[in-house]
Amino acid sequence: MAESLWLNHWFLGEFWAVAFFFCMLMIISIIDTIAGIIPNQLIILLGGVLLLYFIISPDKNITNVIFGMFMGGTLMLFVRELGVVIFGRKGIGMGDVKLSLVLSGFLGWGNFIIVLLIASILGLTTYLIFFPLWRLEKIPFAPFLSLGSMIVVVLSKEVGGSFPFAL
Repeated sequence: MAESLWLNHWFLGEFWAVAFFFCMLMIISIIDTIAGIIPNQLIILLGGVLLLYFIISPDKNITNVIFGMFMGGTLMLFVRELGVVIFGRKGIGMGDVKLSLVLSGFLGWGNFIIVLLIASILGLTTYLIFFPLWRLEKIPFAPFLSLGSMIVVVLSKEVGGSFPFAL
């Protein structure tokens, strides 16, 4: 066989990429919820492993991955700066911007927009429910980005989507 079996077989290739992706998202979510920070080391590890996955997979288009990363990161950086203009403070942290950069590269630009919509709805709903009870000043956004990403992955697999191939 010219190509290795694990790159062509979902269980041995995609399964482990998705399992690693989910585990990293859970770890990042827990740390962001407890400490209010997303460690750069985890973002670099997640991004590096996922980028390696796309590089060594013969049927993946690395150009789409890089374009997705650029678009997702730029969009979230714009949202961060828009928060400064409108509210006088940053709406999201740089950890969320960097996580979005990796997510949009892995999921593809189109899927990332869906993730962002899901995460925003979940975050706003959580804020509206818990703000009156606990007077929270800020809520970590990484858990909502992570949950939105997991929902998109599961649903795109269910309906025959192209995950984890970048759009």
